[in-house]
Amino acid sequence: MDSFVRMEKGVVVEKQRIIAGFKPCAGTPLRPQIENYLRDLIKNNHLSAGTKLPTTAELVTAWKTHPPIVQAAMNALVKDRLIVRAKHYGTFVGQQRILKCVATYFNEDCLHGPDTFVGGLLHLVVSRLARKQIRIDPWIDHRPLAQRGRPWPALQEAAERRDIQAMIVLAANSAEMRWLTKLPVPASCITSNPIRNRVVIDIASAFPAAMAELFQQGCRSVQLITATPRNFENLVSTFEKVAAAHGLAAAEPRYHTKRNPLPVPEMEKFGFESFHAIWNHEPRPDAIFVFPDVAAKGVLAAILQRHIRVPEDLKLVLHRNAELGLFCPVLAHFIELSVDQVAQSLVEQAESLTAGESDVTKVVRTTFITSEAGIVSEANAAAIVAA
Repeated sequence: MDSFVRMEKGVVVEKQRIIAGFKPCAGTPLRPQIENYLRDLIKNNHLSAGTKLPTTAELVTAWKTHPPIVQAAMNALVKDRLIVRAKHYGTFVGQQRILKCVATYFNEDCLHGPDTFVGGLLHLVVSRLARKQIRIDPWIDHRPLAQRGRPWPALQEAAERRDIQAMIVLAANSAEMRWLTKLPVPASCITSNPIRNRVVIDIASAFPAAMAELFQQGCRSVQLITATPRNFENLVSTFEKVAAAHGLAAAEPRYHTKRNPLPVPEMEKFGFESFHAIWNHEPRPDAIFVFPDVAAKGVLAAILQRHIRVPEDLKLVLHRNAELGLFCPVLAHFIELSVDQVAQSLVEQAESLTAGESDVTKVVRTTFITSEAGIVSEANAAAIVAA
């Protein structure tokens, strides 16, 4: 009997501690404040698994609010499985979840060898998961393009059975992203769509340093070639704004006109044809930016074919992925992305989401690297020209 009384007193004391620790900020909606307060207590191990929480009525009275506000905050924590409700018994802190099995998803259009972005990223993600002893369940969507806008039944069932705890989406179009983010497991995604819990690759973060360098080198006009749609990560509009801010006139960009990015095999051809279209018309720009690295290969082939001197006749700023490199036989500047940093962000985000955190958005920025050149032999140059 004494032990029962002590246990009940302990529950009361814990409830009082929870209630007393909440310090609301005036002028800020109360629901997210309550949710974040309880979430932080649980995430920082200030409340252990099995701790009984105050009832909705107790919190409403103590915090001078309304039942729907408290219930909405608690529902968010239940959804993230940080707390559990037991009918007739109350609400309790759940067991802390550790990521042990994750599914990786991409469609087959995106994988064209280990030297592509998705191929390199997959290798680095798998390596990081393996080091953490997290089981990997790879899902490559081989379905026809017209079917990929609908949920993949086998993956849906695996998520519903909780065979997997989280998803890491390496590459998906906007139609695929809509159903992937609705699966009953958290998803860590690389996407330009304005959704929660995404990894954003900020290609444009290196634009200011690049534009400043070009202006110092005497450039007064720039042009962008991108094998992505115009609205991709606001790349085109940001390019134009940053150019204007640095005293550079931005010519009409060459971009892919469809909604989704070009398939990888077509990007090189796009770069090749876009450069020829630019160089066939006056006035020609003083500098050209190219994204992504696959399109840059096509641009380099066109430059060698036309015997254009770089940097004398034209300044080049090319995107490249740090771990994959880019063979460049001319003196060019680079906007460099660390694929390993993207992999790290995806894995960390999946772990955070599995543990119950919310609104986990990560940003990976690029770095501007001034003129570098690869060493090219006559045989290699001839091979690029012939490509």
